[in-house]
Amino acid sequence: QDVEDAVRELFMDVSVRFWHNVPKLIKHLQREDLLDAVRVYMDLWEYLVVVYRLMYAPEKAAWGLKDVEYDLPEKAVKELYACAVPELSLKAFRKQQERLVQRFVAASKEMGRRLRIDTPRRLTEYIKHQ
Repeated sequence: QDVEDAVRELFMDVSVRFWHNVPKLIKHLQREDLLDAVRVYMDLWEYLVVVYRLMYAPEKAAWGLKDVEYDLPEKAVKELYACAVPELSLKAFRKQQERLVQRFVAASKEMGRRLRIDTPRRLTEYIKHQ
């Protein structure tokens, strides 16, 4: 029970941080501030790493990228590689940002299901329209 509570707390924290930073990334992309956008994007990507770790190796949630290829299933590792480094063309970067958000949403829904946490309806509506 203590482990599940810790996982739930960290998951909620990471989710809030992720969704708090998505508008910042969008703003930087709209302004074509690619270097600032890359910085925010990499923060978002690291939050996705944490969610995958919570799903598959919760005891190593704070390990970042250390041994990630050994701790996560091959599919999750491939997804991380697919969106690891943002493209520096604005159009490609926007598509990659969308893929990152979609992967985070999918992982969050799975974590929410495992932890019996409902994704707020307003958030899912917001996501559909982005």
